[in-house]
Amino acid sequence: MHDDGLTGNRQKLWGSVTLGGSNCPLCATPARQKLDLSEYQLFRCNHCGCWSSNAAAHRSRTTFEPVNYFQNDAADNQRWREFFRQYLADDDERVALLDLGCGTGAFLKYVAEHHPQVRLYGIELDPTRASMARAQVPSAHIYCGLLEDFAVTSSIEFELITLWDVFEHLPQPREYLEILRKLLKANGTILIQTIYEHSLLPSIGRLSYYLSGGLIKWPARRTHDAHHLAFFTKHCLERLCRELDLTICSMNFDHLAFARTDGAWWVRAVAAGLMNLERCFGHGLFITLAVEKSAAPSAPNGKSEERARLG
Repeated sequence: MHDDGLTGNRQKLWGSVTLGGSNCPLCATPARQKLDLSEYQLFRCNHCGCWSSNAAAHRSRTTFEPVNYFQNDAADNQRWREFFRQYLADDDERVALLDLGCGTGAFLKYVAEHHPQVRLYGIELDPTRASMARAQVPSAHIYCGLLEDFAVTSSIEFELITLWDVFEHLPQPREYLEILRKLLKANGTILIQTIYEHSLLPSIGRLSYYLSGGLIKWPARRTHDAHHLAFFTKHCLERLCRELDLTICSMNFDHLAFARTDGAWWVRAVAAGLMNLERCFGHGLFITLAVEKSAAPSAPNGKSEERARLG
């Protein structure tokens, strides 16, 4: 789910949400301003540790266009193969999968080609990308609109729900996860991949701001770009899952493939070098967690036991 053309659609969601500032978008408690990036500010919640931005409320523009990000999405094929190795047994038939923020349909296309037995559903706010997803994956049911509207009309229980680089775009991540939990079948899995605020790149962005007394803003802007609304730590994600009665089955770190990075060549090169360095220590730009409804019984095919070992 991406920001192009979302302003009007988000009005239904925003209501009492302040998009960073007085309230944390994750737990709704007061958040304190930590960085002033001129066009918008970054805030940190002392209660849950979540970071947020008020860039959307200020109609701030992004510092780059995600051209490579969309054109080279096949660079994530290995990541998707590993996902299905862990969470889809060979004998699973007619599994229903929902991809929230499906974009142009790259992930759904991969699933259709490699796991044709899976029933595919996608939700995308941007009409142009939703149309592209329908063209790429004719077998998928693509809903163009808001998750809460889809949930009202859908009677499907999903075995798999995925959010690839989506959670940081949501104005109300807690409420969205509550809706997704209701759409999840018993023993089903929600997989969330989002930016890890304590990874090297965001940390350097904040550090450059602090060390310069706020004079150097660009690194923090680039690592907390205006198209993202929330930035998550391991602690705040664990807290959120506990409060929503979700069990974390696995949590790991990953990086952004170089082919999918955007910006000037030297920015991409420096970012790639830092991400490779971070991988040596077992961390990454992305944090990926798989969650299930708490206290769900073990699956007959033993998938729940395998997932617990992965955690």
